[in-house]
Amino acid sequence: MPAAASLNVLLVDDQLTMRALIRSGLRELGIVHLREAADAEDALRHLFTQPANLIISDFNMPTLDGLGLLRAVRMHVPTKNSAFHMLT
Repeated sequence: MPAAASLNVLLVDDQLTMRALIRSGLRELGIVHLREAADAEDALRHLFTQPANLIISDFNMPTLDGLGLLRAVRMHVPTKNSAFHMLT
């Protein structure tokens, strides 16, 4: 996996407050390439246009939950090897 500064990270959470807290922590770790999605469907749109090295996703989201997102990520060839961390 690339160094923190060169990681391309996608943060997925339906709660703005959680995204802000996680974003702050990731910035402190030196991650500068950070995109955010408010739900799993938006995350898939992001990933289909530009894959991520690391996906950090909430588990409990409306419409498509984190497990559904993980399944979709693993089925899509450009993203199937992306690191995926699930938050609950």
